[in-house]
Amino acid sequence: MYVLLLLSILAIGTWLVHAGVTRRQRARTWLGLGILVGGLGFFGLMSFWGELLWFEALGYSARFWTFFGAQAGAVFAGAALAFALGFTLAAQSGPHLRLSVAGLSSLAGVFWGAWNWQTALLFINGVATKVRDPMLGFDTGFYLFALPFFDSVFWLALVVSIIALLAALLVWEEGSVIRLRHLQEPQGDPLVLPLANAGLALVLALGCVLAVFHLLYSTWGVVLGPGWTEHYTPGGVKKVKDSQHATERQHQGQTGVSERQHERVPLRLLEVA
Repeated sequence: MYVLLLLSILAIGTWLVHAGVTRRQRARTWLGLGILVGGLGFFGLMSFWGELLWFEALGYSARFWTFFGAQAGAVFAGAALAFALGFTLAAQSGPHLRLSVAGLSSLAGVFWGAWNWQTALLFINGVATKVRDPMLGFDTGFYLFALPFFDSVFWLALVVSIIALLAALLVWEEGSVIRLRHLQEPQGDPLVLPLANAGLALVLALGCVLAVFHLLYSTWGVVLGPGWTEHYTPGGVKKVKDSQHATERQHQGQTGVSERQHERVPLRLLEVA
């Protein structure tokens, strides 16, 4: 019943908006938008209130407000950061196009905050482990708490820079009207496209800097994660390949079947000092 009521409200609002746009009736369009926004807000408030009552009944209301504040803060921060970056990259565009790029970028920031609020919490509350990696000399807490957050910020900046570049390539503003761009003729400020290209290049360069730290992560060795632990962990992890070969030769002698007809199963012995 709950889902059916929500779908009915969304259907009515969508129909009113479509009819208002088709018949150019602003009153019906705004009424449909109001029903859509009001319906989604009402059901969202019901869900929020139900969760709050549940946490209060269990005695964890402080935890609920902590999580809610973290989510709201991450969404706001992501939207503000994306808006500022999009506004800067579209600085040479017209005022309406600049606000459009910034608004679309802020929407991406909202999704970033809703998806990465836990990563942001780990970054804010991260601690030093007092163990440094032997390659770059960074505290391993950086890899646990800071690097995932920087990665998420990089992806947000990459999305915003792509939005700005697409806007510079496809549209331009003339007399407060956003028009499609014809590549055969120069239109708008000549610095729009170079600025968007420079923004994308800078973001990619920062991504390459972060990629240096990911070189220390191994997905092929004994340890899944920081690959240097295979060789630098006290006591270490030792691979004994001779035992694998001896096992294969013994198996071939018992069965008389060539090695190529069998799948080679790796055998690793862990020797802890």
